[in-house]
Amino acid sequence: LKTEINRIADSANFNGIKLLDGSLDRNVLATEAGVTTQNVDFAKGIDFEVGQGGGGSKGEFSLTVENLFGAGDTLAIGGMKSDGATAINETLTFGTDFSGKTAEEQAKSLADALSKNANLTDFDVSVDGATVTLKNKVEGSGQVIINPNGFDVTDKATTVDATNTKASTAGADGTVGNVDFAKLFDGAANGGKDIGAGDTVTFEFEMANGAKYKAELEITDAMIGKDTATTTANIARELANVKLTPNNDTAAAEEQLKVGDLFTIAANGTNKGDLKFTGTTGTGGVDIKAATVATTRDTTPLAGTPTAGAATAEEFDLAMDGGEATNFTAGDKITLKGQLSDGRTYELELTAGEDFELGADYEASFNNLKTELEIKGKEITVKDANGKEEVLDSTDIFGTGKEFTLTAAANKLTVTSGRPGVAGGKGVSSTESITVTPAAATKISQSQVNGTQQTGAKSTITFSEGVQYGATIDIDGQTYEIVKTGERTSNAKNVAVEVDDLSDTSAIAKSLADSVNKQLGGDPITATASGSKVTLTTKEIGSTAVSPTVATAGDKIKQLEFTLDPAKMQEKSYVTINGQDYQFVSDKSKVDEGKTAVVVDFKNATSADLAAALKDVADGKNNASVSVDENGLIKVRGTENEDGEIVTPTASFHDGKGGLVLQIGDTADDFNQMNVSIGDMHTTALGIDGVDISNQDGAKAAIDVIKNAINYVSGVRGDLGAIQNRL
Repeated sequence: LKTEINRIADSANFNGIKLLDGSLDRNVLATEAGVTTQNVDFAKGIDFEVGQGGGGSKGEFSLTVENLFGAGDTLAIGGMKSDGATAINETLTFGTDFSGKTAEEQAKSLADALSKNANLTDFDVSVDGATVTLKNKVEGSGQVIINPNGFDVTDKATTVDATNTKASTAGADGTVGNVDFAKLFDGAANGGKDIGAGDTVTFEFEMANGAKYKAELEITDAMIGKDTATTTANIARELANVKLTPNNDTAAAEEQLKVGDLFTIAANGTNKGDLKFTGTTGTGGVDIKAATVATTRDTTPLAGTPTAGAATAEEFDLAMDGGEATNFTAGDKITLKGQLSDGRTYELELTAGEDFELGADYEASFNNLKTELEIKGKEITVKDANGKEEVLDSTDIFGTGKEFTLTAAANKLTVTSGRPGVAGGKGVSSTESITVTPAAATKISQSQVNGTQQTGAKSTITFSEGVQYGATIDIDGQTYEIVKTGERTSNAKNVAVEVDDLSDTSAIAKSLADSVNKQLGGDPITATASGSKVTLTTKEIGSTAVSPTVATAGDKIKQLEFTLDPAKMQEKSYVTINGQDYQFVSDKSKVDEGKTAVVVDFKNATSADLAAALKDVADGKNNASVSVDENGLIKVRGTENEDGEIVTPTASFHDGKGGLVLQIGDTADDFNQMNVSIGDMHTTALGIDGVDISNQDGAKAAIDVIKNAINYVSGVRGDLGAIQNRL
């Protein structure tokens, strides 16, 4: 396809005049090389090193909080005053003298406490992240010092009272409750309910602990017996397998329990049609308080005669040893494991300082934990016997009327079952264990840096192969730009570093040093060149002296390069650079309005003459830096705009020699002549010469290239159409 396109571009002609090979394109002023784009790395060949500041530094003593302090932990500081006789012995206690939930917060609080300590006034105290630094206020000898390893930590570990962390009150059956429905299925006439196939019977059970359950049974033909006693027995048997649905806000979101799990159902007691529910020992059913029944035929609830149960609720205590630490440390983990009344199990891990706020002591922290679980809510994953998991909110499990309630006391948290009875029984909620995993013991690291003698601060700049004209070096906020001798900088604020030969790195170093010294006069910086290296030294000495800052332009900047072809230039040909038109004329008076005149001798001008003339008027205008070489190669790069951004340079050409001049009238006036310009249709001009669709990446990239080529062809066709219409 490329070959065919090029064949057409070369062969299409009219009376021997080639139409599509570019020879009729009047907007080509450059040589065959055209316009090339270079990415110039202005940082290449320039290396710098910013020093560490002046000498005469002050002694520094630092500690970094690696593992958090907890309640009662102490930090002792030992050292010696500058008199060499007065000792420094200071102790700070966490929770009293400093605080914080994170290493950074603790370090900041510690720094505040140290800065206010009357015995540490010889130090400047600072904090950076988790590191606290005591820096001596005096340089050199006679410093106040902190002893090596002078920061000493005493850790008060979070400790569980293992003896008293247990079920302090075991869950038990107590009094077993029951509800008796006399003559329930002996008909309404006998005080019960009329029943028949297709009816739905609904039982609602209320437990002494507040839990409510509902069971619904649809009566089938098979359940209707030959008499009331048979029907009642059949219903009792089927009812035992009916799932209980929680009838209030509870964690038992899925139907895990059956009626028979909690109750023994007896039919036909004293009277035929009697139905009696008795709590099954070892389950939550013993806690039954009341029950009602209704049917779809008779929706009025009928209450049974109750004998309320009184099961004992389990109380499980987490007891803390208050004789060691008096509170948790941020990062301590509390893990609660237990069973819900529907038989599912849960495990919940809470991190102190993250999942609940640390209070002033254990009791306050436990109250914060209670608030998080009972009011604010945390996600808890529960699992049934088959391993099926469900995520619940802790407010469905913890709180008044829920599976568990929490009570905080001094050094103790009590988890009370809200579904009392024997632990592990169906319908009973119980706690398996509560454990505490202490955070890592309090730990700090410390370091010491001795002072040094006073010297000036230094930075260095080293030049090597590859330095470019236009490269900039920023020294303490002043920009120095490497330019060819006699050329201007890209920004009027830049100081020129004039260099004739970029390959002579020693000459570059000497020119930079001379420019710095001339600009600053030795204050606050002096520059010294030695070979290819420039050393910058501050006039100020001592620890307060700051090394000169040095920076280079780290980005690669686009640069356009082209050479103007004298054979294609004519009166009023023009080049557009960054939006500004530069028109070549033999006399300034001939320039068109809005264009900048470039006066040349068209008869004798060479590429170098054209380049020099263009540089004289375009360099430094419209954010463009224009430079040329002896062969007429023009280099255009963008300079900084008002926003401090480097402009991407653009260049285009117009009204050169070429094309056809058609005589369309009866006089030689310009308006009776028509210039015809037809663009080059070779694959290189279309931009598709390098298209490669043999792989996916190439094919993807080719989409925009081909689209642009189509647009280019459409533009040329449009131009031809306009010419045809005019003719």
